[in-house]
Amino acid sequence: MSAPSVLALAVLLLAARAHAADTGATQGTPPVFSIDPDTLYADDTGNWHAGLVIQNKAGYGLYADSLTMEWRSDDPDSTPGPRSGVQPLMGLVAVIAPASAGESTGMQWTSPADFERGTIVFRLVTHDGQKNVYHSTARVTVAGNYLFDKFPRELLKSGRDVVDVVVMSADTSARPAPGLLYVPPAGVSARVCMRQFVSLVSIGNTVAVVSLPGAGRSGGRADEAGPASVAAVDAAIARLAKDPSVDPKRIGIWGVEDGATTALLAAVKHPELQAVIAQDAAYDAWAAYRALPADARRKYVREAGSDSAGWRARSPLIVATKVPVPVLVLQTNEASAPDSASAQAFANARSDQQLFIESRIGRQGSRPFMSRDAVRVGQEFLRRRLHHP
Repeated sequence: MSAPSVLALAVLLLAARAHAADTGATQGTPPVFSIDPDTLYADDTGNWHAGLVIQNKAGYGLYADSLTMEWRSDDPDSTPGPRSGVQPLMGLVAVIAPASAGESTGMQWTSPADFERGTIVFRLVTHDGQKNVYHSTARVTVAGNYLFDKFPRELLKSGRDVVDVVVMSADTSARPAPGLLYVPPAGVSARVCMRQFVSLVSIGNTVAVVSLPGAGRSGGRADEAGPASVAAVDAAIARLAKDPSVDPKRIGIWGVEDGATTALLAAVKHPELQAVIAQDAAYDAWAAYRALPADARRKYVREAGSDSAGWRARSPLIVATKVPVPVLVLQTNEASAPDSASAQAFANARSDQQLFIESRIGRQGSRPFMSRDAVRVGQEFLRRRLHHP
């Protein structure tokens, strides 16, 4: 090869190296994104805790732009609804401080543990001082829950089906304790509700939570507060009353939505109860049906049938004067709450017969009555009925 050719090749090689260096500077160096620990086990209050760590490997400052969480539940239950999803965490981005070159940043992440086993993938978008954009992922395995371990689920027999119940025994030496049965809406697993009762248990109450048919590990299918749901509540009341930590003379029920409708219907046969709280119950099956959109009406008929006797059996308004238990009616202004007219009719029917009834229905002046308000009023009612009956 001639001298000019060698010189030309050297120039080309130097140009290529310079181009590669420029390209590397333009592309930058991606950060290292990790989660510590990489296996999550919820604590005894039912929450996940982890550290999100971002190591800046670039020569410029690094800034967080967005964060999302992709989750997948592998829990073996029959609860309807999505088994996976994507949750934006943009509110957390603001607390992630920028990282200078060669330094690290991140944050402590805490979240309610909504499932026991599965996976979570965090997706992070960052940029550096040279406007290079990086897409990073970190994966964690969800491997258990200490709260669930402390209070394991039980499967009770109810006819040919099983009923999924969790009993959270009073966390004090003051025994026997007041007992509360919580009946969530249909389709909500008892396990998901446990976290909200940790503080109540810690101050000397035993709380049982039941999964209605078709939710959690309960058998059967949802039936719009029908006979199977009432039977499930009956089984849960019997289980709670027999718990060694419970005073069977101080038991109450708190139901929400169709769980509240079911609680009222079940209470007809349980005069031993000291309280029933009905939060956003549907009191009249026909009124509830008429208020539904077309798709929800078809679902209602699939679950409740079309027989008028079956609809009467799902209407607490018809048995308002047969509930032998002190009742608190809580009808909120939440978008999901049924119309308050039937709730007022139920309260009026009991009042006319001088039966124990307290109620908070809808707005108080200009202020809407919301779920958080219902919780406060309900807890005060329980304090009066169960702690000072």
